Amino acid sequence: MDACPVALYSHLYTDLLPLSSEFIHRPEFNSDQRGELPEVNQSVPSFTADRMLRLWNKKYFSSRSDACDSAALDKFLSFNQRCEEWELTLETELDSLLFGEFKSCLRKALVHEYYGLKYVSESSVSLNMRVGPGSAIGALDTSEYSKLASSPLTATSSCLLDYFKRISCDNPLLKEAIDNRDPYMQDYVVQGNKLAFVPKNDTISRTICIEPSVNVLFQQGVRYGLETCLRKEYNIDFSDFRVIDGVAYSSQQDINRRLAQIGSVDGSYSTIDLASASDSISMGLCKKVLPLEILNFLIRYRSPSVTLPDGSVRELHMVSSMGNAFTFPLQTLLFSCVVHASYNILDIKLDKGLSSLPNFTVFGDDIVCLSKAYDFVIRLLKILGFVPNDKKSFNSGYFRESCGHDYYHGHRCEPVYIRDLSSNQDIASAYNRLVAWSARNAIPLASTLGYLRKIARKNNIPCVPCHEACDAGIYSTFDYAKKTKQIYFDKNTFSYAYTAYASHVSSIKFDSPESFQESKNSSSSKKIRKLLRYNAAGVLFSGISGSLRDSSMAYRQATKYRKVVRKSSCWSSTYGNAIFNGVGADSIYRSLWLGECSG
Repeated sequence: MDACPVALYSHLYTDLLPLSSEFIHRPEFNSDQRGELPEVNQSVPSFTADRMLRLWNKKYFSSRSDACDSAALDKFLSFNQRCEEWELTLETELDSLLFGEFKSCLRKALVHEYYGLKYVSESSVSLNMRVGPGSAIGALDTSEYSKLASSPLTATSSCLLDYFKRISCDNPLLKEAIDNRDPYMQDYVVQGNKLAFVPKNDTISRTICIEPSVNVLFQQGVRYGLETCLRKEYNIDFSDFRVIDGVAYSSQQDINRRLAQIGSVDGSYSTIDLASASDSISMGLCKKVLPLEILNFLIRYRSPSVTLPDGSVRELHMVSSMGNAFTFPLQTLLFSCVVHASYNILDIKLDKGLSSLPNFTVFGDDIVCLSKAYDFVIRLLKILGFVPNDKKSFNSGYFRESCGHDYYHGHRCEPVYIRDLSSNQDIASAYNRLVAWSARNAIPLASTLGYLRKIARKNNIPCVPCHEACDAGIYSTFDYAKKTKQIYFDKNTFSYAYTAYASHVSSIKFDSPESFQESKNSSSSKKIRKLLRYNAAGVLFSGISGSLRDSSMAYRQATKYRKVVRKSSCWSSTYGNAIFNGVGADSIYRSLWLGECSG
């Protein structure tokens, strides 16, 4: 039995209506109004509830349609045209000051006064080549083994292809893996990347560009250099765990969120979001502002054109898009320099957060800066050809959002985004995240949780403890699980056994050519069965690099689940479950109990 999104919406409305008389109008299920902010003079619970009611189905995806792909294609082409038409326009003296300071900040970050490029060089790029986690043109699968040892290599020029093969001679094992591929795997040159679509919501798809495999290797090397620049010059680290003022921040995103939270309390910080930022970095802009040394690297390893789904080829006027490995750090660096330049013009000292919280932070197109610099930052972004998203940029009032977290008067208020309700795992995930939302905000959802709990019972979705993954089953109290006889005590391990959903990862065994052939023949992927070949040097190379685990290579396919028996000695613990961060155990128990009583 599937959950009906319209019915779920009705139950949400029933639960949230008593909190405020200001949204009795009940927005329609697919209303344009759902993206609007609630009234800013509401109480925190009222604002949070209203935002939930408006946005829970923002990312809901029922089925993919040609209309969604067409809308995404039109948007991509329109931004590519914007990049082609971009020209530097400096209307006032302030514009000239901002642009000049931006160029200066960018050059100082990338180039040493006497010794050239600081962080990107031929040697650093070749030393830090990686295959990347995504798809590549010509590659059989996304794994390192399939890309380097069992697929043809692709590049945007024969020179680039030859250059990669030449430098691979420095690694005898890699060279042997490439040479040992089947003779039918002929490497080839392509014009550029390929445009593809992935689901986003019911109105538009998301565009990604699949790059040639050799280009990706070098793009990863450039990415490493740009990320090093960000870490050294602006203390922006995409992976580092830091403790600032006694508070642990597990990622750069957490710092963005903390500054956004502060801004929602005292207004000292503003948050800025941009529309299609990754598709807005024009080649014209790069030629104007980037040092020639770094520009040459980008031009050499980017894709100059894109192949559309209908087979037509268009010239790319954006320097890169999503799918290119250096897009994200490049835009982060550009926007960091935008903030830096604005601060310099306003005579504000840039605090990089070496011993305390910084006074700015950037993560991709999520920008947090001091509110007094907001107008200058916005103006400079527009000069550079970027489009600030007015609906998602905030400089006044008590609301801020950054990196997926929304704050109102310092309180988290982002809704639960439900993407699908067609499988048992989707229903379990929706239920569990609604429980966490209810506990965090002290807003009861008796009708909603009861509705989902009834469906879970009819579908025999198992009860699981709160430290399990969201899609493993329905979070339940120990008493309920015991009452419904879904657990039993294991005397041998002094723990309670229960059933849970576990995602099944398909893999190929490389213990020996025989085990490889056996697991390949049993694969559910026709492409794997037909094209994957055993390459001893490739197996060793992938094993040393860490991409093979237990002599197995996982390959990408639609997620499949199976029921497994697990054991737990601490049923009620939420340790390790990120959705309950900052939520008290009593609040979690009350929300679970309410759902169990209502269902």
